[in-house]
Amino acid sequence: MAALSYLGILFLIPLLCRPRSGYVRVHTTNGILINILYFAVLAPFLVGLITPLRGIFWTGILTLLVAEFVFSIVCVVYVYSGKIFIIPFLKKYLF
Repeated sequence: MAALSYLGILFLIPLLCRPRSGYVRVHTTNGILINILYFAVLAPFLVGLITPLRGIFWTGILTLLVAEFVFSIVCVVYVYSGKIFIIPFLKKYLF
């Protein structure tokens, strides 16, 4: 159930089904923050498609999108192994 936290808008399912579970809450918060970062990075990417500085935007923003995808996969692997993984730079926003 907690693995759904990292699949876009599906983070609502574990949040609504098990709101009091600390395990689910940690993974849901991780998933919400990853999704917020994803869309925060995606907006300049779309603007970068329009501006003449496309090369600069493509390189940096694609790197960030790949990093977020990798963090999502790592977190899903941790969910299936029964462990909690808190992304280091998001740790201060969790609790």
